[in-house]
Amino acid sequence: MGLLKKLGYRADVVSNGREAVAALARQSYDLVLMDCQMPELDGFAATAQIRQREGDQRHTLIMAMTANAMQGDRERCLAAGMDDYLSKPITLDVLRDKLALWLPAELSIVPEVEAGATSAMAAATSSAPSTELPDSLDRERVEMVRELLEEVFAETIEAFLQHTSTQLAAFHEAIAQNDTTTVSYIAHTLKGSSGNIGATRLSALCEQLMHASKISLPAEVGQHIAHIEMEFTRVHAALAHMCHVEIASAHTPHAQ
Repeated sequence: MGLLKKLGYRADVVSNGREAVAALARQSYDLVLMDCQMPELDGFAATAQIRQREGDQRHTLIMAMTANAMQGDRERCLAAGMDDYLSKPITLDVLRDKLALWLPAELSIVPEVEAGATSAMAAATSSAPSTELPDSLDRERVEMVRELLEEVFAETIEAFLQHTSTQLAAFHEAIAQNDTTTVSYIAHTLKGSSGNIGATRLSALCEQLMHASKISLPAEVGQHIAHIEMEFTRVHAALAHMCHVEIASAHTPHAQ
C-alpha cells in the first residue's frame, strides 16, 4: 500500500480470495494485485471465479503476486486467467514498470494521493538518523523501504510487528491442533512479510519451517517455531530502535 501510494494510486485491501471476488462484484477496478496464496480462496480460484462472472462483458486486469518465484509459476498464473506476474519482495521500480505497462497513460501519472494526517510516530521517523543495524536486518533493504515509504514507514513497521506477534501465537494454536497446513500457510505469510521489510534471517527461518511442517514431527516443528520467536525478538528490538518510537513489546515465546 505504501508503494502504491507513493506512485499515486489508490487501492483497497481485502483479507482473502472470497473478499476479492466480492469486492469486484461491488465495483470495478483498473487492476487487481492478486496474492496467489490466501486463506479460504486462493488467488487462482478467485481469478477463476472473477473470469467466470465477467464472461465476455469485461476483463479486469489481474496481476499475480507470489513469494515462491519457482519455475512454472508464471505459466500457472497465466493459465489461471491472470494477465501478468509479479514476484515478491516487490520493489518500487518493478511495480512502477508493471503498472505503466498495463494501465492507460492517464492512470499512470496520477498525482500522489494526499497523505492526510500523519501520526506522531510516523513524523518522528521521517527525520530519524540512520543507525547501524544488527545482522538480523538487511541494512540496504530496510533503508530502501524507509526511503520509499517515507512518512508511513513507521506505521508499516508497527503493522508488521503487530501482525507477526499475532501470527506467532497462531503457530501454537495450530500445533496444538496438529494442523500442519495452517503452520505452513502462516510460515509462508511471514516469510514474505519479513523479506519485504528486510528481516532476511527471519524470512529464511520461516522458509525452513514451511518445509519442516510437511516432513517433520510436531516436536521438531515446535523447535523451528522457537527459533523464529527468538529471531523475531531481535528483529523487534532492532526495528523499534531504528524507528526511535515506542512500539508494543515483542511477542513472548511460549515455554518449551
